[in-house]
Amino acid sequence: MLTAEWFYPAKLPLDNKSDDQFLDAQKQWSAVKQFYRQHLSYSKPNLNDKLALIRNETSPLAASASIDKKIERKAEIAAAIRIKTIGKCQLVTGLVVSQHFRGGGLAHQLMDFIKPSLLTQPSYVFAIPELKSFYQSHGFTLNQNIDHDIQQQFLKYLHKDKVTGKDKPLILMKLTA
Repeated sequence: MLTAEWFYPAKLPLDNKSDDQFLDAQKQWSAVKQFYRQHLSYSKPNLNDKLALIRNETSPLAASASIDKKIERKAEIAAAIRIKTIGKCQLVTGLVVSQHFRGGGLAHQLMDFIKPSLLTQPSYVFAIPELKSFYQSHGFTLNQNIDHDIQQQFLKYLHKDKVTGKDKPLILMKLTA
């Protein structure tokens, strides 16, 4: 079974370059950034984001032994989602499931996993129209009472796509349940 876990980049020991924990932290952070580059290239994780990951524990990566036995080898990432803090609010962003694991309910599993954390502060998502019903099934609604900081961030995202020159169709949704 694939289970979700929290991943906090800001808490990684990235400052002591001489120990094994640093090397393991670097590998984990690099794996997360690489996962996003491969599957959702425009979404770049930030050290201040809170992430939830689902790892494939049966992958060859997880099973292979590390050269240095002190460093635990982490399994390949199957799915990820990020939570960004914006003012006094949270923004759900960067939900992605690896192509090999799509259709298995991992996106729903991640949303269920992060929901208790989302209920602690006003939480939003900028959804593409095709995912409106997905987010509605997790308690997000179209809402007129939007925090100013989120509204400003949303307006930045609405600008034209730099590559295609087309408007980005997004809808702003707020967690209400």
